[in-house]
Amino acid sequence: CTRARLASGIAPVAQLLRLDLLGVPLARPQSAKATSANGGTGLNHEDEADAMGEAPRGPPPLANGRNVQPPPAPPHLAEPSIAPARPASGGPPPLPPIPATPTLRADLDNPDQLVPLPPSAAFSDWTGLFGAQAAQPAAPPAAPAADEEARPDDLPLSVLLDENSSNASSILAGRELKARKRPITLNRDVLKRHAAVLGGSGSGKTTLALSLIEQLLLRGVPAILIDRKGDLCSYANPEVWRHIDDEWGERRGDREKLADAIDVAVYTPGRSSGRPISITLLPNGIGELPEHEQQLLANMSAAALGDMLHLKNSAMHQKQSGTLSVALKILGSRYKREVMLADLIHLLEDEDPELTDLTQRMDPSGRVRRDLVAQLDSLRHRNAVLFEGGGEPMRMEAFLGLGSFARLNRTRLSIIYTGFLGDNENILFWVSQFLSEALRFCQRNPNDALQAVVMLDEADLYIPANAKPATAEPLQSLLKRARSAGLGIMLATQSPGDLDYKSRDQITSWFIGRVREDTALRKLKAAFQSESGLDPAAVLPHQTVGEFHLVQEGFVRPMKAQRSLINAEQVPFDRIEQLAYETKGQDERQLKLFK
Repeated sequence: CTRARLASGIAPVAQLLRLDLLGVPLARPQSAKATSANGGTGLNHEDEADAMGEAPRGPPPLANGRNVQPPPAPPHLAEPSIAPARPASGGPPPLPPIPATPTLRADLDNPDQLVPLPPSAAFSDWTGLFGAQAAQPAAPPAAPAADEEARPDDLPLSVLLDENSSNASSILAGRELKARKRPITLNRDVLKRHAAVLGGSGSGKTTLALSLIEQLLLRGVPAILIDRKGDLCSYANPEVWRHIDDEWGERRGDREKLADAIDVAVYTPGRSSGRPISITLLPNGIGELPEHEQQLLANMSAAALGDMLHLKNSAMHQKQSGTLSVALKILGSRYKREVMLADLIHLLEDEDPELTDLTQRMDPSGRVRRDLVAQLDSLRHRNAVLFEGGGEPMRMEAFLGLGSFARLNRTRLSIIYTGFLGDNENILFWVSQFLSEALRFCQRNPNDALQAVVMLDEADLYIPANAKPATAEPLQSLLKRARSAGLGIMLATQSPGDLDYKSRDQITSWFIGRVREDTALRKLKAAFQSESGLDPAAVLPHQTVGEFHLVQEGFVRPMKAQRSLINAEQVPFDRIEQLAYETKGQDERQLKLFK
């Protein structure tokens, strides 16, 4: 009898809990079949009703159990129409049946294979109270380990949809593909949680990414562009700014405003005749960081050097890797400046007592250290362009135009062209050291607001699916840590099938353009379909230039991207050198983009 009374009370209690925690009933993502029936356009409930001449029967179901009307247009972009009000709640909704929980999921590296879910994820109920995939956990998550942050919390829907947008705080991404063509804007705080722009060649990927960058620059947010091809250097080329045929007056005026607002710097690591950057093994100020942060940066630098030395998994190579890590940690704790390759070689060959003591078990005879000295010296001579090219110190403050590097009423746009570094091995090593410097900057400059953005073009080279280059670990660490410093990371690639999606939870905004390659479509399906209901194979191949699906925490919005003010075109190598030299900034003279 007692059990019967208890059982009879479960339903109303669960109902109250559900209303309190979730606010609205959960809705399943739109099925692939339903998507296909709508022509793969991703039409919502209201649009389907409009198309059929019927009034919508309620608010459209959205992913993650969110059930709201589309956000109103921001005041500065609003159209003369009245948005429908949210319907009043008609009382508690009926309890749905508990859905069966899958015990298998697609493997991201091999989407054709299914792997078991972990035991903690094998059960999930509709209240979100007991399952590992609850939308609103009943208890706060455990604190992350010292070297790893927890998965970012879900943003409030009002922030995700930028419902309270304004011209100062919002970034226009594009407009809806629906008849009303309402603007789709991003809150600046959303970009602090990183973005990725994916699309095949000719999809409009670069134009969309640069449009977001330009608007941030106009709002005083500095940017760094890592340029592999040389097209992003267009921002320093006066001819590109001034000569655009058939351009209407307002757009030209916007470009002039952008030109007057930015301070462009082009860097050419590996080419002394341009504006080189000296390569460092450890950034300046590492000794001021906590002990575990010093060790993390030393380990990353040792791993990057190990890749350059082609160290593998043999016993001798493991000893060499360990010795490099210990030596770099010692140098980082002693020096108040950047640590260079020459510093490491001198420490290894000088029989330093501290190093000898800490590596006694790995290297009792000193043979490992002697071998490393010979290999590192050979590396320095073989890659003189990388290690002996001189140049300005690698400092984020300089790249971002902060402190003594600032110019009055200008926002820094730094373009780092990596093409002069030579092969991919050199590029990966240099970028890994840049990422370590960015990690050092984040540790020393916490900030709740978005204070800068870094764009890595062709990001599949730095975080690939089927390899682990020197850039992979520091980039994954930066994605986890940069949010606490207000540093937004933007990844762009035209080869989404080659990108590693294991860090996808650290990236809130995914702009997915036209993709036709089968491997890419399978990986995108494994990464996004279960959460958002998006069927990549049904919609992505048919998108036209500039059309994207914006995926944010399971919420999908088809859109037409906003065009960038500058058309990025390949700049000749000798012209890149000349532009880099002209932006050295040895005085207060600013590169004139409009004359």
